[in-house]
Amino acid sequence: MDSDNSENYDQEFWDLIEEEFMDDSDEEQQLQNERQSGSSSRPKRRTTIDRGREEEHNRLFNDYFSENPVYTDVQFRRRFHYAAGHHQIRIK
Repeated sequence: MDSDNSENYDQEFWDLIEEEFMDDSDEEQQLQNERQSGSSSRPKRRTTIDRGREEEHNRLFNDYFSENPVYTDVQFRRRFHYAAGHHQIRIK
């Protein structure tokens, strides 16, 4: 793999990671706004349990993406490797 392709792949990867984190933040903010206003477009089916997702997100981010990460890039790629063939949906 030449360096340009590698850089493009790395940039696309980081863009996807950032987009996923932002999507989660947006959804959490929307849910919080709905709870405060008392209105929701969806009927309330069950109570929510605070699982500390924001704290876990911060811990994960700091472990891998901070200035002084706990884990290396190699460890990150090994742990979160995306194999395209494993995530394809079979359509009949």
